Amino acid sequence: MSRHELLDLDSVAMELLSEIQDVTVVPDVEDKLQLPAIVYTPSGEGQTGNGPGLWLVRLDVQALGAASAAWNTVSDVYAAAHRWPGRTTKHGHIASVEDLMLPERQPTTVLGQKSVGQYSAAFRLVIDTNRKAP
Repeated sequence: MSRHELLDLDSVAMELLSEIQDVTVVPDVEDKLQLPAIVYTPSGEGQTGNGPGLWLVRLDVQALGAASAAWNTVSDVYAAAHRWPGRTTKHGHIASVEDLMLPERQPTTVLGQKSVGQYSAAFRLVIDTNRKAP
């Protein structure tokens, strides 16, 4: 990846979050969302001064489901995120993960005709796109 190519943030988030078992992973809330679910929003802070190819990425996640399922899901996300450092993906090497917001319960959400529990968390990832899995 040259200095002027962009890191595909959605693909990075989907690849990393899809390793979590028995949940739906989506970038946006849908009317008929299968619960429990993880809704993610990645945003890029750009390449660091140590780049090119060293990217700072913020990953915000919402865990949705029945109250206990939502807590279990956000706990799974937190545990998974802290296993990512040292992992090399097709998008790059995850150099580090830092907590930006520990899991917090959010006001109850109504999704379709169902009330669901919701937790939010946020992480900062440093991704080295000079090192990718084949």
